[in-house]
Amino acid sequence: MNARRKARYEATRQESNDRQREYNVANREKIRASVLRRYHEVRNAVLIAYGGDPPSCACCGEKIHAFLTLDHVNGDGAEHRREIGNGNYWLWFQRNGYPPGFQVLCANCNTAKHKLGTCPHQTTHG
Repeated sequence: MNARRKARYEATRQESNDRQREYNVANREKIRASVLRRYHEVRNAVLIAYGGDPPSCACCGEKIHAFLTLDHVNGDGAEHRREIGNGNYWLWFQRNGYPPGFQVLCANCNTAKHKLGTCPHQTTHG
């Protein structure tokens, strides 16, 4: 049975690839919209898992969705991204059951933490 399937696949592979390519060209915007919709759904689910519903920055409380990012609490983000490779970063969190060690921060707090070691919101000025 497997040999017959493989033979049929090999015989029709180029025709199938051509049909798929034609569909992709003819429906480029539809496919793009679908991919973007799925991306935003997964991103939102990850932000909610780590930052509550609605998600907010763990440091300053920012709630504007476009400003929110995911922070590696231990500062090992570059290493983690090398491990999981290129691809849908957000989908990795969902597929791996939202592992611990991450938090939602706004872009400002995340950048400050990266550059200064801590966010200015966390330091007290006497």
